Amino acid sequence: MTIVQMFLNFQPTVIVFQGEKPVYVRERDSGMYDIWVYATTKLIAEIPIMLTVPFVFLVLVYLGVRDDKADCRDSNHAHCAIRLPRPRLLRDGPERLSRPVLLVLPDFDDDDQAATAMGYALSSAFNEAATAVAFAPIVNMPLNLLSGYMINLKNIYEHSPQRYIAWLEYVSPVRYGFTALCVLQFPVTDDEETTKLTEKVLDDYGLTGKSYWTCFGMLVVLFIVFRALVVVSLACQDRGKTKGMTDTRNQDI
Repeated sequence: MTIVQMFLNFQPTVIVFQGEKPVYVRERDSGMYDIWVYATTKLIAEIPIMLTVPFVFLVLVYLGVRDDKADCRDSNHAHCAIRLPRPRLLRDGPERLSRPVLLVLPDFDDDDQAATAMGYALSSAFNEAATAVAFAPIVNMPLNLLSGYMINLKNIYEHSPQRYIAWLEYVSPVRYGFTALCVLQFPVTDDEETTKLTEKVLDDYGLTGKSYWTCFGMLVVLFIVFRALVVVSLACQDRGKTKGMTDTRNQDI
């Protein structure tokens, strides 16, 4: 589910921003607003859709999950990990709603925000849509592969050439989103067997940062950093363009 969120928000954002960039450049040249005003208002305008899409996606997945009461301790880890905790919610009652649903939704939304910010940061660095779209898979695929779902991250630093790109896992929104979902699916409780199962699943996948709130916080950090990179990228281009125009005037004089 986290990989789907990455694909839904990263790649389209790269394309959409390239379509908006000529309008931004024209309005910026007219002195209509500062760069930080553009970035802030764009973020505010996108908040409703960024909250709605993860909610709809979560509801559809939640309703589509079958009511399988099989014990995950007797099942394959990957098979259990893709299940939303609906069976547990049905057995334990609505008082457990806060863990499987109300914590999954912020994780999805934070994952969307980080992926969108990353798409804007990449797209803002290029002036041609074809170039930005060509670079998008180069950035997107390693981040998805290093999420912990497609490639086991356990002992990845001991193998070559994987160790040379393994550090990218720390800037992958999918990795933090997947870890948070695993923590929610296999929660640490007072039950010793459940706690051991949680630790075993996370260790088998090679996932570090076993706290939900740690993963949530890292997604917030990625969101802020990439949004800031958008402002820095546009500011550098704006400064370079202004300098070029000044040099042209001096040559004409």
